[in-house]
Amino acid sequence: MTYPEQLAAALHAAGRYDVTIASVGIAGTTLLGNGPTTGLHRFKRDVLGLPGVSAVIEYLGANNLRDSCVPTDGLIKGQQDLIGQAHAAGSKISLATTAPSTFCGTQNPDGFGTRFLEGSGEEAQRLLLNTWNLSQEPSQLNGKQNGRPMPTL
Repeated sequence: MTYPEQLAAALHAAGRYDVTIASVGIAGTTLLGNGPTTGLHRFKRDVLGLPGVSAVIEYLGANNLRDSCVPTDGLIKGQQDLIGQAHAAGSKISLATTAPSTFCGTQNPDGFGTRFLEGSGEEAQRLLLNTWNLSQEPSQLNGKQNGRPMPTL
């Protein structure tokens, strides 16, 4: 079961039938890049363009870390762009914690399937990104908190 399916099931189990979950993820999507499937290119059209969107859970950047070892500062700028787009559209946005991955370009000396040691390569960048996500103060949008990292259900 995918994360959006798990979230919908948890909300429904809690009696929240007033919420609809739409998964607009594409396997392999990156936050940054030049292609038409990157998060920065798709966000306004594929997420904010859906009717009635009031809240977004943003989980982009892991593929940038895993596939091309993009430094955190570029990912933070990309997330700030998405936050600005969501606010401009009147939507709340929560930043999801980026989970560990198993490789980053060619930096993993033991090959695919071996996790990085904490503080090395992609893992160091992932920890920096998550620290930034968690340090963000909630902003106010229509009197409601916004921009806070994703809560645990």
